[in-house]
Amino acid sequence: MLKTKSIYDPAGPDDGQRLLVTRFYPRGVKRGHFDGWLRELAPTSKLLQVYKRGRMTEEEYRARYLVEMDNDHARRTLLKLKRETRTKNVTLLCYEPEGMFCHRHIIKKLVLTARLKPEDADHHERIPVLGHVAR
Repeated sequence: MLKTKSIYDPAGPDDGQRLLVTRFYPRGVKRGHFDGWLRELAPTSKLLQVYKRGRMTEEEYRARYLVEMDNDHARRTLLKLKRETRTKNVTLLCYEPEGMFCHRHIIKKLVLTARLKPEDADHHERIPVLGHVAR
């Protein structure tokens, strides 16, 4: 199962692997509050700045974010997430409170709609855990 939460919400017993999907490290959050950091799924600083300053709509942001995610590295990470969610719970974490517009919801939709090829289904590469976090 794939879930989303704010990094500032307390960890829950059914969160499973908690993965941060932000560009920048969240203020006041200790390393033990999440298991991995997938910066490659975070929007660029420029896109975030333009959106946060109100210079684009949510739909424009979504479209530009999807263009940013159209690369092999992001696709591989999305497929790894898809494989992980087949056998355990995974929670995507970002700054925004639950219920607010956030790229983590776009990631969730991308993962849920990703199509695994037969050769991908048995691949056992896992999402990095704390200590082996993608930097």
